[in-house]
Amino acid sequence: MLPSLTTEHAPTGWQGQVGRAVLANLLRHNHSVTAFERSPDAWRSWEAEDGPVPDGVECVYGDIVDHAAVSAVVDRVDAVVHTAVFFPPSVNVNMPDYQTAGLQGGEDIDSEQVWLVNLKGLWNVLDAAQRSGVQRVVHLGSCHSVHADVPFFSAEVRRPDGALYAITKRLQEEMCRQFFDAHGLRTIVLRPDCIMDCELGIGRFKEALPGPFTGGDGWVDRHDLADAVRLAIVSVTAPDFDVLHTVHTNADGAPPPDETCNTAHTREVLGWECRADPRRMAELRQNDRGTGNDNAAARL
Repeated sequence: MLPSLTTEHAPTGWQGQVGRAVLANLLRHNHSVTAFERSPDAWRSWEAEDGPVPDGVECVYGDIVDHAAVSAVVDRVDAVVHTAVFFPPSVNVNMPDYQTAGLQGGEDIDSEQVWLVNLKGLWNVLDAAQRSGVQRVVHLGSCHSVHADVPFFSAEVRRPDGALYAITKRLQEEMCRQFFDAHGLRTIVLRPDCIMDCELGIGRFKEALPGPFTGGDGWVDRHDLADAVRLAIVSVTAPDFDVLHTVHTNADGAPPPDETCNTAHTREVLGWECRADPRRMAELRQNDRGTGNDNAAARL
């Protein structure tokens, strides 16, 4: 049994979509889990879909920007799963809770919290992990599954994305790489595209699919992504460091993921399989074609 930590700090109301799927997956495979969250209120975000805090989860509350609080938890575990995220105003404005808040994309310029949570928070986790001798870190990154110019067949390939959120996610990847190069901290970065729940037919904002945020994206089911997280912890064939795409299907009309990113490599090194029903995916995509949705701006 490999004790594991999930960290999640997402005050935008998104918290729980992936974290709850990861918790359920780890518990189902007999892992011991300590969950680090901002407050007890955070668990209520996906309580209607996933129920109360699962039995067997030790809950610890604190701020991911607080190095001492993070270190106190990381010191007690063997692996870290990092799902923390803060969305800047340009992304938050698409969310139901922010639609009446008057936020505009230009306010990203003064959005300090996105830097604190996405970068200082991750630095706290990685620094605490290397100091404590953590065996494996799994970081939930984010990226499109289609590059404008070349395939994503190598972890060295980056997309030329210039939005604040996209830049913080690329800097997160580089931070993980630097901690591996400098300290040998074994880390897998997973790159999902748009995360949804195939069975429930909802997206990350609990919007019914097809929704306004999925038309131009590649998709992955949150439970398939959770399986990739667990496999990245326990796989004996996983490299010490890698950046792996986790996508089930690309946008309608785009080539399959194996032709645009390194999903085949992900399956090879992790033994990952997508279990979401492809017929359900196709049904949701078919519905999406009828809506004319083409908003690909908001992603994990």
